[in-house]
Amino acid sequence: MASLVRRLRRHCETKETFKKYLTNAIFRKSKTILVPDNPYIQIDDCESIGNYPIHYYYSFDISNIKCVILSNSIVEIDKKAFLNCMELKYINIPKGVKSIKDSAFGYCHKLRYINIPFGVESIGESAFYKCQSLTSVYIPESVKTIGFSAFCKCNNLVSVNIPSKLEIIQVNTFKDCDKLTSIQIPDSVRIIDYQAFENCTNLYNVNISKFCRDIRNASFVNCSKVSNVVISKNCKQNINNIFRYVNLSQMKIAYV
Repeated sequence: MASLVRRLRRHCETKETFKKYLTNAIFRKSKTILVPDNPYIQIDDCESIGNYPIHYYYSFDISNIKCVILSNSIVEIDKKAFLNCMELKYINIPKGVKSIKDSAFGYCHKLRYINIPFGVESIGESAFYKCQSLTSVYIPESVKTIGFSAFCKCNNLVSVNIPSKLEIIQVNTFKDCDKLTSIQIPDSVRIIDYQAFENCTNLYNVNISKFCRDIRNASFVNCSKVSNVVISKNCKQNINNIFRYVNLSQMKIAYV
């Protein structure tokens, strides 16, 4: 990934420079930024990317951005900051970022890799909705909350981890992640909400901590290939309702 960034930097420098691209950028009182229509962008001296709550339009209302380099001064990626940037392939998230808000990267169809650094504490609703090129995501242990539908319809996502401070896996968080094969639910998680893993049709192994006793109905609905399940013997819901439209006779279930 570093080589991609170097390559893009060189590409920009042959034309002019990254900073030249920011000549017409509009800075807001909220310390957000609206960048003009250029495919390779570097952003400096800014604390928050995204201004939808104040100005009611998207910070990057453009579709041809391919690479974004953010400076270490940024502490927040706000709502819908990169929504519908369908050509975006790479963005770095600086170490100082504490939150990635709702729909920040929704519909970034070509985003292939995302590095969420340690220090991020919250990932908003639909933050990575329908990022169809993502294949793996590492969520750092600092993350305490993940909003509903955060990774919904990331249908090439093969692997993802659940951080050990997370308490709730929200509605539709991993719905339609149909390449996901295995999931490990840590001891911190107390609730798996409705349809959290709906239509994860290649999910094979499900290992749920014994401390997670509130697994809502249809949380694993239509996960048709589930074969190995570890689940609390004190789970409040009937396993038939949790794994709705799954052939229980094909499942090896271990109660802990």
